[in-house]
Amino acid sequence: HVDDLWQRLLTGDKTAHSINNNLRKDGLVITCQWTNTPLRNDRGDVIGALSMVQDVTDRKRAEEALHAQSAQLHAIVEGTSDAVFIKDLQGRYLLFNQAAGGFVGKSPADVLGHDDTFIFSPDDARAVMDGDRGVMTGGKTLTYEDHVTTPDGVRRTFLATKGPLSDQSGTVTGMFGISRDITERNRFEEAVRQSEE
Repeated sequence: HVDDLWQRLLTGDKTAHSINNNLRKDGLVITCQWTNTPLRNDRGDVIGALSMVQDVTDRKRAEEALHAQSAQLHAIVEGTSDAVFIKDLQGRYLLFNQAAGGFVGKSPADVLGHDDTFIFSPDDARAVMDGDRGVMTGGKTLTYEDHVTTPDGVRRTFLATKGPLSDQSGTVTGMFGISRDITERNRFEEAVRQSEE
């Protein structure tokens, strides 16, 4: 480690950085970030180095925990049979899971960056986007039914839970949505109701 940093300083690095684990005298392993700046004589030759060592153990643990949480969230989003999505303030998709792609017959990668006019008819897209704007301007999470005709020509009903997303200052930056296809359930309930009548 030290030899590698020294070689980098000798070969012209103005500052050499590295992060590695170090064993303290008390037996605790900590993660340190080393910043080394070369010291030069009047001729410009490297004659030493000024080193600053910072304990970044907590930061590394937080980064690892965040990475683990991100992996878990990805597994949940892609493991559900519900459509999960995120939109920006203009209604463009920033996240669109595989289940959502299956409902509309499009690859999630193709949908990202587009709004609902890319997926649905003008009337359906307008209705969905109007509801989404209401969620973002109202600042509250709502659950309601969206009715759209999917590209396979089937009129479907989705039970959608949608809510605003905000930055650290509380400014709304977009919205999230989780939608479940309840078309068959509604048809069954209507058939039961008619049968009972």
